[in-house]
Amino acid sequence: MDRFSLIGAGALGSHLARALVRQGFEVDAILSGSVRSARALCSELSMGAALNTMDVRLCVSDLLLICVPDSAIAGVAEDLSRLGGNWTGTTVIHTAGVLGSDVLRPLAEKGAQTGSFHPMQTFPAAARHAAPDLFKGITIGIEGSPAARERMKQLSTTLAAEPLEIALEHKALYHAAAVMASNFSTALLHTAQSVWDGAVDGRVPFARAIQPLVLQSISNALRDGPEQALTGPFARGDAETITLHVEALRASIPDLVPVYCALAVEAVHAARAGGHLTGERAVVLLDQIHSALKAR
Repeated sequence: MDRFSLIGAGALGSHLARALVRQGFEVDAILSGSVRSARALCSELSMGAALNTMDVRLCVSDLLLICVPDSAIAGVAEDLSRLGGNWTGTTVIHTAGVLGSDVLRPLAEKGAQTGSFHPMQTFPAAARHAAPDLFKGITIGIEGSPAARERMKQLSTTLAAEPLEIALEHKALYHAAAVMASNFSTALLHTAQSVWDGAVDGRVPFARAIQPLVLQSISNALRDGPEQALTGPFARGDAETITLHVEALRASIPDLVPVYCALAVEAVHAARAGGHLTGERAVVLLDQIHSALKAR
């Protein structure tokens, strides 16, 4: 029987524990910043000891999952290494996207196999908002010692996910891509909503109006590639429309002019890569965007 312990009963840690238990894993112990959350998760899973402090019981499992904020991982590893106990035969993995297995060096020096295991997925805080197959089909970035990599591949397969090996020196770049695709798209929707509200004065909800456009655009980009899926003024090389956009933003929300211009430059590059614009036309648009930004 596969057994694991967990440090960090937040959104990701809780969803991961639930998914593993559904696949037949058993829980030995759960430690969290709030013992209340550890107890709640143990109660929900009907197994595991809820801990309120570092405990040698954390090293008896075959697998120890560390699902804490990135800045806390090094400290957790140091604290665990001081517990004593036998770490040989235990695989310790953290779920931070930007950090590598080297942050767990104190445990590797004690005999543990160490790795990083980063699910490319967003996890809701409330269990009721999550589908039971939240891990199915997603990519999980893995990196670590050879034995840890093999263990994480098995773990990914258990979760019906796809493991992707990432070199230690590329972890930050890999994670930057994930953040740009996820967090930045959410931030961009927030920005677009501000512009929308200024245009329609709340008469039509942003989400209701924009949803078909956003979903179809994302679907096209993921199916055909962003360069081929690009439409609108940048694909057409419509300099007049772009000028009107910048003028409207400068008059109503001037702080967003640099945001628009930065994204406009990337849209021109995408249009050029997709064959929508000639090189000459792309240069004209880029010069216009840079001029608009300076005029601010």
